[in-house]
Amino acid sequence: MVVQGCAEAVGGVSWTGLRVLCRAAVAMLLAIAGVYCEAAPPSPEGESVDLDRWEELGTTPVPAQVVSDRESQSRSASARTKRSSGKGRILFGDLHVHTSYSVDAFERALPMVLGADGSVPPIDACNYARYIAQLDFFAITDHAEEITPENWHKTVQALRLCDRVSGDGSVPDVIPFLGFEWSQVGQTPSSHWGHHNVIFKSLDAGAVPGHPIRAPASDNAGISEISPRIVALEPQAERSFYQAYNTFARQLAGVARCPPDTPMDRNDCQEAAATPADLLKTLHKWGLPHLVIPHGSAWGLYTPPGSTWQHELNASQYDPSVVKLIEIYSGHGNSEQYQPFRESGITVANQPICEPPANNYLPECWQAGEIIRQRCVIAGNEAQVCEARADDARRKFLKMPWITGWTVIPNSTPEEWLDAGQARDMFMPAFNYRPGKSVQYGLALTNFDDPHHPLRFQWGFIGSTDTHSARPGHGFKDINRIKNVDLWMAFKTPQLLHDFLTTEAPPGTALDRAREPTQVNLDSYGGGPLEFERLGSFLSLGGLVAVHARDRTRAAIWDALERRDVYATTGVRILLWFDLLNGTDAKGRPSVAPMGSALSLRHVPHFRVVAVGSEKQKSGCPDFVKAALNAAQVARLSGNECYYPTTERYRIDQIEVVRVRPQKYPGEDVRKLIEDPWKTLSCKSASAECVADFSDPDFTRDSVYYVRAIEEATPVINGKNLRTKFDENGNPVAVSLCYMDTRTKPTDDCLAQAQQRAWSSPIYINRAR
Repeated sequence: MVVQGCAEAVGGVSWTGLRVLCRAAVAMLLAIAGVYCEAAPPSPEGESVDLDRWEELGTTPVPAQVVSDRESQSRSASARTKRSSGKGRILFGDLHVHTSYSVDAFERALPMVLGADGSVPPIDACNYARYIAQLDFFAITDHAEEITPENWHKTVQALRLCDRVSGDGSVPDVIPFLGFEWSQVGQTPSSHWGHHNVIFKSLDAGAVPGHPIRAPASDNAGISEISPRIVALEPQAERSFYQAYNTFARQLAGVARCPPDTPMDRNDCQEAAATPADLLKTLHKWGLPHLVIPHGSAWGLYTPPGSTWQHELNASQYDPSVVKLIEIYSGHGNSEQYQPFRESGITVANQPICEPPANNYLPECWQAGEIIRQRCVIAGNEAQVCEARADDARRKFLKMPWITGWTVIPNSTPEEWLDAGQARDMFMPAFNYRPGKSVQYGLALTNFDDPHHPLRFQWGFIGSTDTHSARPGHGFKDINRIKNVDLWMAFKTPQLLHDFLTTEAPPGTALDRAREPTQVNLDSYGGGPLEFERLGSFLSLGGLVAVHARDRTRAAIWDALERRDVYATTGVRILLWFDLLNGTDAKGRPSVAPMGSALSLRHVPHFRVVAVGSEKQKSGCPDFVKAALNAAQVARLSGNECYYPTTERYRIDQIEVVRVRPQKYPGEDVRKLIEDPWKTLSCKSASAECVADFSDPDFTRDSVYYVRAIEEATPVINGKNLRTKFDENGNPVAVSLCYMDTRTKPTDDCLAQAQQRAWSSPIYINRAR
């Protein structure tokens, strides 16, 4: 976002610190534009604007028949297939929702951004979940680093109001949960822990903390105010939003830090936790029922190359009693699969090396050299000279700190980088994929610190939107990319985004450097913005979490989450069951064990999977939505498109079974332990319902099993990401980006054929000894 002041990038980076790096680049951009960095005067006072929209909370109940119909499909499918475990219903929710109480969500809502709506408060999230997406439950999880005490209080109040108007008793139309996001970013693999959502069970008085827990950073000063000069360029009617943002920035900068051992109910400060161990310790001290959910683990926008799950798998950093779930998919991509490529290697002298393309992967460091080589050849230099310059560029790429290596190439364009750094042959992967932080890699690890009690991750799988527009569960229709996906850097003026993201500078300006364009001079060049321009092709509509609940209550949903009897979807409402048919209960008696179970067996395991395709959608919104909200609200929240199912469903194309056999001795090669797919189960071509049984006659060691139910192909936003073209040898030769500005028409949803899917939670089976 365009800001005043020359923000300084912080070390020991939090999510706030990551945005500070972006703002530092913008400050240089303003210098080019003649808006020089200086101490700007206070923002001019302007008309006040209602950012919270309390009066817009819908009070009309969702018709009971609509709620009942949502559940009847899963109950009838369960009865038809004679499924014996998890009796009840499947409920759909979204446990990762940001409102404009998060700085990045507030920025995305400002009028200069494409698809912006002014503000997106918690009241919007409630209305959207109830009427537009028609979810069964959701959670607000704003960034703890950016929640002022006032906004934390307003979030709690908004969720309690949402709970009240949604109805009590056994048939509420939506059940809201309170949470926050602990948003930590490290500059090295050993200091990086990533982002974790914390969800609390209750909204009752005494069951809600007075403040969230943030990741550490130097201070809140990185959230800079927007320059009055920039505000003056906007229409008068829109300036109040920028002034409100500046007020928010000033309030956030003034929030006090909580001292050690702060009581849980203190409500005037921010408490910090440096590591997951510190976070877990504080949450345990509070004594409130809670869950801690890692997410975005393989997302390389902020995760250092070479990061893995290994340093988090120990008794202090991982508590399986509360870290029961992981977000496998969101609107920021898929973190499921492991692939055996390495972003960079380490020599015996502990120096980074740039490996050539291998394992169907083009390292960014390698492509840095290729860009320089091509320029060198075009300039007429000899091949030997160009090879030396290419090697030099790769070495200098690796010398850049954290994730900024690509900025060493002067004047580079996103097209020159092709698909460097990206996972291929994977369903909608996270940007700049980190395979060591994939879910499969984590499942394959074992900690042997206590040889009698080896420690392993035991996660249930969930999907979420990670929406920054207060639109929980917006993946029901792949339309309206500009409004729905997280294009928070999508400026209305294309040139502004281009200038923000390019490293090119006109002669004589603040960004001009003395440099040779066909080689890299690290002393005279460096810094610059992050890879947001390519990122735009990896943003999609988000996922959902589905729970097998005994009834429609807060307690039943929480119980299913704790039991891991849950699954993830790409945002569509596929129905899925996955059972071990010949399991045993705690007393050794025969029992059917649902997804998420962990048990020991002596005999061959037998499984059943049942999947039913998601509903095809009508255009528009149901009448009850138009009766509950006014026309302007429906248009602003949803672009007049709601969850509106027909009686037809998409076909389940196939079911894939993944088997992971965790390490049984230190150093066992993870690549040999992940079998994906281990089995592929065919489905009837004309049926939306698929039922299949399978066994594992080779069950000789501890094993983890989960399934993917895959629908027939449909058009999906950014379904092919960079839309890379390859030559006859499989080498990338061109990309077609989905831009975050009007170079891609706002009406272009960048659709490509892809297969929506659902991931069951695993069944964890130890070989009984």
